Amino acid sequence: MNVGKKSDEFLISLRTGRYRDHAIDELLDRHKLLLWKIVWRYKYFIENCKVDEQDLFSEAKIGLVLAYDKFDVEKEVKFTTFAYYWILQCVKRHIEKNVNLIRIPVHILDTLKLIEKYDTLEECSKIEGKSLYVLEKAIKSSDISVCSIEDISYQ
Repeated sequence: MNVGKKSDEFLISLRTGRYRDHAIDELLDRHKLLLWKIVWRYKYFIENCKVDEQDLFSEAKIGLVLAYDKFDVEKEVKFTTFAYYWILQCVKRHIEKNVNLIRIPVHILDTLKLIEKYDTLEECSKIEGKSLYVLEKAIKSSDISVCSIEDISYQ
């Protein structure tokens, strides 16, 4: 286990200087399976919503490079765990940005996903601490009924 972590730490130590491009290429090569696993996780959107598989893979690569730039070796977390979060965020944002004909802002999609978890708006407001006004405004602005919110769930 430590062998993989040490080798990733070595590549992270090359983040500045003339070996940066080589280190990024090496990381992309080592974590290609992780990138594809995350892309394949969203196979439904690739098939039904006309999101290109290669575009999602490119976004996953961008997420890996972002993780590479932001990773701190001093923290007690493995690079792959840290990178997984960034890759997932980039892929999700790409899907949210491109899946609808009319783009719904990400914060409204997040609020709608939050509403989906509860039976009533009052229950959601009470547990999550958001006002009823914000929840109702998210539903009205997206022009989506509460029943069809499941259609935009990404997990």
